[in-house]
Amino acid sequence: MFIRQLCCNDGEILKKIRHEALKNSPEAFGSSYEEEIKNDTLIYSDRLKNKNNYFFGAFEDDEIIGIICITKNSRVKLAHRAVITSFYVCPMYRGTGIGKKLLSATIQKAYDLKIIEQVELQVVTEQYPAIYLYASMGFEVYGTEFHSMKLKEKYYNEYYMMKKL
Repeated sequence: MFIRQLCCNDGEILKKIRHEALKNSPEAFGSSYEEEIKNDTLIYSDRLKNKNNYFFGAFEDDEIIGIICITKNSRVKLAHRAVITSFYVCPMYRGTGIGKKLLSATIQKAYDLKIIEQVELQVVTEQYPAIYLYASMGFEVYGTEFHSMKLKEKYYNEYYMMKKL
């Protein structure tokens, strides 16, 4: 298993793992599979070209098995902040440490950028393994958004978490 930063040529790879994530874990993402399945590969390539986005993929035998993104804020007064999004590990690889390695890669990127002072994320309050991972890496809950998402008549709350660098 290895982790690498995705580049603009990896649009098809990002599209594949993103669609899988939305299909397998719809409650974990604000976007829906039904919305994103319509997107062309170019949309994903454009996300990778965005100079504020840093996507990392975990690979096993050249097959992508996990994804994470850290996005730095482009506004001058908010440039000290970055947000982690799009975090997903294929179900058969969960609990193997891949998520921790992906999260570590994004935190290291934030350090390397030298201007990031805090990293933020949102997580559904029922995603206990993810919350435990974030807490073990120094993230703390600083707020709760109630009824953040609604999926098939069920509401999901989200924690706002932050790690100071």
